Amino acid sequence: KINRTFTILMNFIVHQTVNRSLSQCVFVSVIVMMINIKELHIMQAEHLLLDKKNIENDKKPKVCFLGKNSDQSHLVHVMEVLKSLGYEITKDTKDWDILWSHDYPFKEYKDLLVPVDAHKKINHFPGTGYVTNKMNLVTTPNISGIPKAFKIPKDKEDLLLYVKGHQDKLFVQKSNSHRGIKIENIDNLDLETEGTFMQEFIQDPFLIDGHKFDIGVYVIVTSIDPLRVYTYDNDALFRFCPEKYYPFDAANINKYVVTDDYLPIWEVPSLKHLYNDRELTMKGTFNAYLRSQGLDTQLVWRQIESIVQDIMFAKESALIGTVKKYYSDPPTFFELIRFDFILTKDMKIYVMEANMSPNLSSAHFPSNRLLYEQILYNLFSLVGVAQHVHLRYTDFRSRTSKEMEVSNRDIAIQSDVCGSKLCKDGCSEASCQICIQCLSHRQKTILRRTFKEHVNKRLCKRLIPSNLNDIQMPLESFIQGLTGSNQWLYRWLDAMCEKNTDFC
Repeated sequence: KINRTFTILMNFIVHQTVNRSLSQCVFVSVIVMMINIKELHIMQAEHLLLDKKNIENDKKPKVCFLGKNSDQSHLVHVMEVLKSLGYEITKDTKDWDILWSHDYPFKEYKDLLVPVDAHKKINHFPGTGYVTNKMNLVTTPNISGIPKAFKIPKDKEDLLLYVKGHQDKLFVQKSNSHRGIKIENIDNLDLETEGTFMQEFIQDPFLIDGHKFDIGVYVIVTSIDPLRVYTYDNDALFRFCPEKYYPFDAANINKYVVTDDYLPIWEVPSLKHLYNDRELTMKGTFNAYLRSQGLDTQLVWRQIESIVQDIMFAKESALIGTVKKYYSDPPTFFELIRFDFILTKDMKIYVMEANMSPNLSSAHFPSNRLLYEQILYNLFSLVGVAQHVHLRYTDFRSRTSKEMEVSNRDIAIQSDVCGSKLCKDGCSEASCQICIQCLSHRQKTILRRTFKEHVNKRLCKRLIPSNLNDIQMPLESFIQGLTGSNQWLYRWLDAMCEKNTDFC
């Protein structure tokens, strides 16, 4: 339209012969006017485009990274995976959808985290230290997969008595703040310093090509009350000691301690063909090697899963108590923990430690990039960070979007008991308490989250509640001793199993 108007005016000017000077004046005015109109048109178009971008960005979920250290190179993979999922990084400590902190955030950043809107997600639970603190973990009672440990100086006399009756045992002294360990004679160890502990050194490790190794298993906690715990089942981190275990030398920690400069699996002679050429995962490589030796792979993984389950149940009450100190109506927490295990030559598994905020940087070993990114992708899928709807066109916080993913009809069980007079008249019976008409708002929220986790777990495996097909006794006998909320969730899953065997 602008160009057509300009052409008409030019023709008018050219044909004016009466007053040449007037025509020239009109010509200049028209040129100026046309330029102004065109610039205004461009500005309007740019403004509309900017508004569209702002609208799109407003619909993007936001992730905020907290930390004392300005260097966030260790979070490169976390950032990249979240960006690929449509998240925008923000420095606004109030307007965010996910908060990711490398350090435990509930002390230093308490003012930012209490209270928190219900839709927001935080990558730590209050009280995680009950699991990941070295001393808290190793002194957990009645777990056979934890090497015997003694708090110093509190358990000094018990330690000396134990050593007297077990002259063949070796011990290492550890602390929460010190990563390194070294075997020492009991006479050379400090038995007076607070904040340390003595732990039995596990001898006769399972060796591959003469090297001792540890197994890092990634565990995801999505709920404390009731407990919901998963493991990334597709892979695990295998790290080998740089030097061969024998001839053993307690003064040379490279023989028995996995250091930062560990020997990677792709350099272990008996494993590199499986990992490099056959392109198996680390876990798949290890399993293939065990099978080639005539050994049962499931014996290893069943022990690992059982130890994680025992630890989480042992710490459950302490975790619940800590969460309640901070929140009456808690937001959504999730926690990624790497449990490190060792294997003995008689196929016995022991847990060494549990790491909060495990290393997810491949800077030192670039080949670990895929492992870390797949762990993160599966983690974010499981906890609902990775959305299945297009975030730019759907409000991911809206009720309709949530119902599209999972509605009350999806979590309603088909048991005839729910339609019986018993459950119509009240909800006091345990069998009625999983019926939709008996569920509180909080319980419906729990079950919707459990349903979504089941659908979105991808390559993760549910550890708690355990696989119902693995239970070798009547369900009611199995769940005796669990908290009421855990019993309730087991019963609901059992009912869902009848509706859809995938839930078993």
